[in-house]
Amino acid sequence: MNNQTNDLFKNSMTEKETIFRKDLKNKFSFKLRSSTDQITKTVQKFDDIVENCKCCTSREKNELSTALSEALANAIIHGNKTSVRKTVDLQIQIQSDKVKIQVEDEGDGFEPKTIESPLKPENLKKTNGRGIYLMRLFMDKVNFQKSKKGMKVTLVKYLRAS
Repeated sequence: MNNQTNDLFKNSMTEKETIFRKDLKNKFSFKLRSSTDQITKTVQKFDDIVENCKCCTSREKNELSTALSEALANAIIHGNKTSVRKTVDLQIQIQSDKVKIQVEDEGDGFEPKTIESPLKPENLKKTNGRGIYLMRLFMDKVNFQKSKKGMKVTLVKYLRAS
């Protein structure tokens, strides 16, 4: 990734939007406010980075963006319950063969195995409950881990050779 991409990312998010941001070439660290408006803004900036580094196909970018959006929504809405006193840590690492995303909230956590499939007949008409399913559908690895701070999800997508 070049300096142009880092400059684009630095200039695209204001101090008001993020509490903390650190860019290290292909690694990005953020501390986001627990506000739902952060989801779309963060995913848009992620899309800009991925587009500029030309590291993946359009389909891979869409899958990554959807998984990131769902992970952020889960952390902000379900984990932190949109509490202004809580933040979400986001780590993004882009390599030539994969993209790794970590999202960590300050919530109480949950047991992923207890989440029902949205494909069960009784869940088909529900308007929620598809986030984890979509993350697992679009990513090659999805791992949930209880941390000292809250709950951390790690998403890994292996990229097609260009």
